[in-house]
Amino acid sequence: EFEKQWSEYLGVKHSIFVSSGSSANLASFYAVKLSNRLKNNKVILPTVSWSTTVSPAIQLGFDPILCDCNFDNLGLDIEHLEELIDKHDPAMIVTVNVLGFANNYDRIREICDDKGIVLLEDSCESVGTVAYDKQTGCFGDLSTFSFFYGHHISTIEGGMVCTNDDQLAMLLRSIRCHGWDRDLPDDSQKK
Repeated sequence: EFEKQWSEYLGVKHSIFVSSGSSANLASFYAVKLSNRLKNNKVILPTVSWSTTVSPAIQLGFDPILCDCNFDNLGLDIEHLEELIDKHDPAMIVTVNVLGFANNYDRIREICDDKGIVLLEDSCESVGTVAYDKQTGCFGDLSTFSFFYGHHISTIEGGMVCTNDDQLAMLLRSIRCHGWDRDLPDDSQKK
């Protein structure tokens, strides 16, 4: 019920509840890796973030590349991001909406769409933030949230991964269940 209500609140197709925001980030990285949509293992990460935003990249064998901070919104510096993209041709970009500030998503989303880059949006600290007429958590191919007791909404522990992509949602549900298919639709279980 919480997943359904969260999807309705955010305006996304799928919300998958997990044990924490940290687990949400790890499951997201793993789902993207398993999806076979990455052209390489290079991922751009923000210099201002949280250890559990960077750790999954290292744990899962990605090649992390750090992007400078925009001093106005604490997100990715667009000029440095564009330089890194030209130099490294990454497969994925991760943003963190630090302290409720939104990244420059009109430009970041445009870059990702143009270059075929997967965007993972860490919105653990930005529940309810609206930018560019959308809530944070609606810009990435996946977005993550934390319900840790120090955040906006608390379930004591807990996190959520959101996506509009059916394949990523199925991978995330399977990852959450340690590879089991019990949370997948019947036709997917049979397949």
